[in-house]
Amino acid sequence: MVGFDRVELKPGQSARVRGHVGERELAYWSVSRHDWVVPDGRRLLYVGSSSRDIRLRRQVQVRH
Repeated sequence: MVGFDRVELKPGQSARVRGHVGERELAYWSVSRHDWVVPDGRRLLYVGSSSRDIRLRRQVQVRH
């Protein structure tokens, strides 16, 4: 989980939200490099009201 914020909407309303995902949140520990690595490529992004209620799934391209 990267972060969260609460947005309350009435039925029929919509809102645009923006979030930032830093490099550290996309990194994994490489045993061979002994360092954190952020691979380029496609990643899945999930947005929901909770981890059990995912409402949006998108593939994003990671470049750095």
